[in-house]
Amino acid sequence: MDSMETVCRAIDAFYSGGPDVQPAQQFLQEFQESTESWTICDQIIRLHSNSLACYFAAQTLRTKILKKFQQLPPDQYEALRQSLLQHLDRHGATAHDAQSEATATQLCLAIADLYIQVPTWNSWIFELLHQCQSLEGDRTIMTLTLLQVFPEEVENIRGIGENRRIAIREELAGCEQPMITFMTHVLEKFHTNTDVLKRVFKCLESNLQNHQMRTDHFASSPLISSVFHVIATISPEVPSCLHEAATNCIVAALYRVEEIDAHRRLAEVIHRGVLSLVGPFQKAQQEEDFDRLQNIARIFVELVESFFVQIVNEANVDPNSVGSLACFELLLLVAGHHDWALIEMSFNVWYRITEELFKYDDDQYIGRFRPYAERFIMCLYEHCKIEPDDVDEALDEYTEFADFRRRAVEALRDVVFIVNSDKCIQMMHQKLIECCHKPNASWEESESALFVMAAVVQNLLPESESSMPEVLQLVCSLPVRSPPSLIATSLSLISDLNDWFEQHSNLLEPVIRWILQFAADTRFACHVATCFDRIALKCPVQMTPLLPQLLSLIGVLEQTQTNALKIEESICSLTRACSTIIARLPPAESKVAMEQLCEPIIRNLQRATEAADATIANNNNGSSATGGGGANKENEGATKSQSIHDQAWASISMKPMVWIDRVAYVFKGRF
Repeated sequence: MDSMETVCRAIDAFYSGGPDVQPAQQFLQEFQESTESWTICDQIIRLHSNSLACYFAAQTLRTKILKKFQQLPPDQYEALRQSLLQHLDRHGATAHDAQSEATATQLCLAIADLYIQVPTWNSWIFELLHQCQSLEGDRTIMTLTLLQVFPEEVENIRGIGENRRIAIREELAGCEQPMITFMTHVLEKFHTNTDVLKRVFKCLESNLQNHQMRTDHFASSPLISSVFHVIATISPEVPSCLHEAATNCIVAALYRVEEIDAHRRLAEVIHRGVLSLVGPFQKAQQEEDFDRLQNIARIFVELVESFFVQIVNEANVDPNSVGSLACFELLLLVAGHHDWALIEMSFNVWYRITEELFKYDDDQYIGRFRPYAERFIMCLYEHCKIEPDDVDEALDEYTEFADFRRRAVEALRDVVFIVNSDKCIQMMHQKLIECCHKPNASWEESESALFVMAAVVQNLLPESESSMPEVLQLVCSLPVRSPPSLIATSLSLISDLNDWFEQHSNLLEPVIRWILQFAADTRFACHVATCFDRIALKCPVQMTPLLPQLLSLIGVLEQTQTNALKIEESICSLTRACSTIIARLPPAESKVAMEQLCEPIIRNLQRATEAADATIANNNNGSSATGGGGANKENEGATKSQSIHDQAWASISMKPMVWIDRVAYVFKGRF
């Protein structure tokens, strides 16, 4: 049996960082698995001669309670509990150092985990808290820690049944009144102590996550006003960590009031408190205090998420009512901030609102929400503007801003049914007109308006007589040397108009002529190919005169020296566009055109297959040639290290799968 001294020496060696770390680690791992570690760890903590060893022993006991509880005979449970309480009595006083405090936290966790895992123990938590208060010295920190870890552990601990969890939750809920009274007293006594305040808020957050806990005492206590006071204080006097802890506490309360009928009183108090944060939000905005700004924005968003059912189903205009339409003003306040990270926080709640509102088949009722949706769309328009400094990276699909714009598109598509797609396009058309008449208008404003249009234009009814003809006229007037992002967004808009073009094919000719200007530009190859592919699907007859140019464009793209995979994707789209047009030709013309399309594919597939067979044969024959093999490996490594964006199209042309995919695109979705 290992002695306590041996274990303590191993602990010192392990934490010393010296040459004996590995043997000490191995020894301690084996020790922690053994049954004798229960007794030795208890002795180490009781002796209290080495603070580091005490912490290790307390942590080991807690871990064994969680993972090796079956090692302990049931008749030892009570003895272990009493021993842990005695240790906590010694280590739980605030006069001790940080190491003792960490040890006390592990002991609190061990006590909670032990109690939760013994189903025959009941109605002891209140007695424990009372016992803590009767100990000598200030036991505030120790009591707060116990109050925090019990509700956390009952949710996190494994290996216990749901009935036991419910029993512990109900027992904790029964302590609500004395717990709230205790924390109120702590706040009064330590109102200037940041560390204690943070612990109180964390304790509140933890207990609010207990769904069995009633909230009436909390709703009527001074605690809530203290929490909101901290959040409303935009000053260095309140550390960021305390502000965040207070925010987490209110967010936990907002989760609870989703069950508004069960927590009506708390819902009303929280609603008033959140509305009072508008001024602090604006102050944080003025002072550019982003951490506090983000915290308050999170509270605004969570408030709407908690009450979105009431907001949608009641449409109450009284700002003092829980879940009134005034909640939208909070979302729009968040959306109006210049940093797109804030508006992004609200995307999910807008989705949930629109999902609930979609149940209504009453345009007049939906109209009550329209002004807010229109303002949200205008905020998205502002946030989707490309920064002038980022113009060189604007076509990069892998930037954080590009990710944001993709998520913004989803948000636009969620809310546009409230506004109506025609109305949204009219709003953006008006922005384009303003840009045309503004002396110093930037291209970024026009690009953002077109970007918003492109996000919703697929919802435009084909028979709609919207402002789209005027928009297309403006697009087709863009010169070839316009900023690349403006061109790319315009092409995306056109490609999504294919359904609308089916009913307005008379407008196609100038549009096609404008697109062709960018056909050979590798930056826009994918956009151009997508345009032709989608338009050909709906307007194959009108696209027939373009067939020779599309066939020749495939050959042009095959000469490109960069971005091989993207170029091949573009060629596949052009191949499908050609096959769609060919399918509508008279039989004789169709036969000739299909031969023109397929003959190069078949020829190159045969060439690539033969080359692949020859490579396999050479590799088999030359496998024993070490020198040649080394050279090939070196070349292979160089090829792999080359960025795929730098590869010429020819580098992938000898892969048979490239041509097999081309064959598939000839027939894909067309016949």
